[in-house]
Amino acid sequence: MIKVKGKIPARLTADYLGKVYGTQPTQLDQVPLSKTTNYTNNRTPLATDLTKRFDARQGFDWYLYGAPLVAKRPDGSFQIYDGGHRIAMFEIAFPDATHFPALVSEVKEDKVVPQLFHKINGTASKQVSPNVRFISQILGEEHGLQHYKDVMLATKVVVSEDANKTNYVLSDIIDPNWRIDSNALIFLTNKDKQTAIDCLKLYTQSFSKNAGKDKLAPVTSQIVKALQCILLTYQSHFIFKHQTRLHFFKWFKDATQLNTQVKSWLFNEKYQHDRMEQRHLGTALGIIQMYASYCRSNNVPAPEVKVMENLFKAREQAIKAKLNR
Repeated sequence: MIKVKGKIPARLTADYLGKVYGTQPTQLDQVPLSKTTNYTNNRTPLATDLTKRFDARQGFDWYLYGAPLVAKRPDGSFQIYDGGHRIAMFEIAFPDATHFPALVSEVKEDKVVPQLFHKINGTASKQVSPNVRFISQILGEEHGLQHYKDVMLATKVVVSEDANKTNYVLSDIIDPNWRIDSNALIFLTNKDKQTAIDCLKLYTQSFSKNAGKDKLAPVTSQIVKALQCILLTYQSHFIFKHQTRLHFFKWFKDATQLNTQVKSWLFNEKYQHDRMEQRHLGTALGIIQMYASYCRSNNVPAPEVKVMENLFKAREQAIKAKLNR
């Protein structure tokens, strides 16, 4: 049996035994499980990963099995150098199986196995981009994606392979002008779907002069994340009710008409966070400072800037606290 790190939940067999989709690939060798191990540097399948894959597919899917790559060594034993997770899933789905289908390469020296491993997993293969993977998931109608579709439909912002208006989702959006990276869309939607919609709309309306015509214009996700961060943060610290939100939205639209340079709204030079994934906090701090200043000068209740400042400095303070222990 292929070595697995962690404990396989007993429910997997109970839930998915007999739930097999597609047909077994033909023209492959039948490899004895009893004589097969994973190549040393090949990732040991994690029980948690296998569980997620079974749950996502609701069973074992031959269509995604492909052809695991196995080397037959000079001593007659076999080593997997690509496809360990698939074979581990095969063993769970077919507990009585003694052989598994794979593409076997007979090697004359053991040193050939690590060569095959690094050439297949390091140089010969290339992962697709997150955007291409997301497009394929949408086109494949995979489960759990409806909330992302909802955001795209509501905002008319798409995910595309590049700036061309050819390979994008959703196809229901006719002649789109804006594109967003799939990772940013997922981040925003998972945080809160409604504020993701509100902030994407605010961004595209505020920077409408930058909208693409023949090409798709990129959404600067750092700014949209910052806007969402402001809405979610101040809904509890500041009375960010409906009227106040509208006031903030109107201010931002007006302010961006006076300063149309997207780059200047990042506040990267003034408030650059040391972690790339947290840079939107510096952007949020810069924006809320400007808005608070505007509110004070117009005798309107202003948000407490310190709240966002504390969020921005949280990592720095945590590091200092750790050093002082």
